[in-house]
Amino acid sequence: MKALVSIITVNYNGLRDTCEMIDSFRSRETYPRYEIIVVDNGSRLPEAEEIQERYRDNPVPGGSLSGSPVSFPPVKVVRNINNGFAGGNNAGLKAAEGDYLFFINNDTLIKEPVLDALVRRIESDSPRNGGVSPMLKFAARPDTLQYAGFTPLSPVTLRNSAIGFMQQDSPRFRIPRETASLHGAAMMVSRRALQDAGTMSEVYFLFYEELDWSAQLRKAGYRLWYEPAAVVYHKEGMTARRGSPTREFYLSRARMLFARRNLRGIGKYLSCAYLCILAAPKKAAVYLLHGQVALAKATICGTCEGIYKNSRTVLGIRGRNQVHDERAGYRRNHQADNLPDVQVGHESQLQGKRRTDSRRTPHRSRETSKGKGERVEKSRNYTSFNLLTVSKYFQTVLHCNTTA
Repeated sequence: MKALVSIITVNYNGLRDTCEMIDSFRSRETYPRYEIIVVDNGSRLPEAEEIQERYRDNPVPGGSLSGSPVSFPPVKVVRNINNGFAGGNNAGLKAAEGDYLFFINNDTLIKEPVLDALVRRIESDSPRNGGVSPMLKFAARPDTLQYAGFTPLSPVTLRNSAIGFMQQDSPRFRIPRETASLHGAAMMVSRRALQDAGTMSEVYFLFYEELDWSAQLRKAGYRLWYEPAAVVYHKEGMTARRGSPTREFYLSRARMLFARRNLRGIGKYLSCAYLCILAAPKKAAVYLLHGQVALAKATICGTCEGIYKNSRTVLGIRGRNQVHDERAGYRRNHQADNLPDVQVGHESQLQGKRRTDSRRTPHRSRETSKGKGERVEKSRNYTSFNLLTVSKYFQTVLHCNTTA
């Protein structure tokens, strides 16, 4: 019997794209055992209810490639707050029952079956192969590649490139290969690898989640693959518009957080110094020269937020002792009942504890709360490297809000 695949996608004000993605799987995918889980990340309209109602019935007339009626399991809908890409996917994990977990953007489509090729790639060396991403093409330009693997990140600038990006599809991109990182728009991970590496960190909110997770998978001893026999078409840019202050803020923030979480020793200091003293000011200066003040401010504010984020929060589930305990607990829970009840991150647990504590003391005065907040702020260990002076300067000048 084929292994069950859980397809997990996050919807945020994207009902049309999400339904088109689901319909493409129901009409094109021939893999015999899969489920679809849609996580609604707090859409403004009742899109979760709409998706649940639309896919409530199992039979889909003419739903297969042959045109014969096909029966599908109903789409599972998970209602979630908007806690970012990783938070949405982690919420979907709790409802997933599959041996393989296929995370895919809601603004994607398939035109041919993809699941069997991806599963076969992982199972070709199952003890070592932990994840795989398909070939990605632009939906608007189906003959143009978006992704055929990633090059390794530079140890200082933390930049990489997508192999084949904006190039025409050709035989040289049709060769499976190991890749430095999976692509967040479409990536399949085995449950074994998930148990060993842990879930995606929710500290980023947007950008770098898949790069961080890929780094954790590789550190856990797993190989990552690019599989060209499976092709996914990506509409690109539906989540955060290019050239928007939101995108610049979270991209600058994520790059700094990645350096703090994944680099060690002198490399960490060099990378953080480069990002703070050279990269961010240079990028902001270019924006200012073009009169794009909002983008310049977003770049500096995002970098400052990446620096000032509390060190324990940044490490999150990667705390040295804690990550071992969480992974061990995850394995014990699954050995006992084999249910996909994924451990939540350390930051989420702390937030839950803070909410509980606040409910226990509902009559605390405003002045007392403010005084305590000031004491916590003064005692917080913001960072583990000595770049605070530069960051504080930019933050003060631009009046950045670093509460994100």
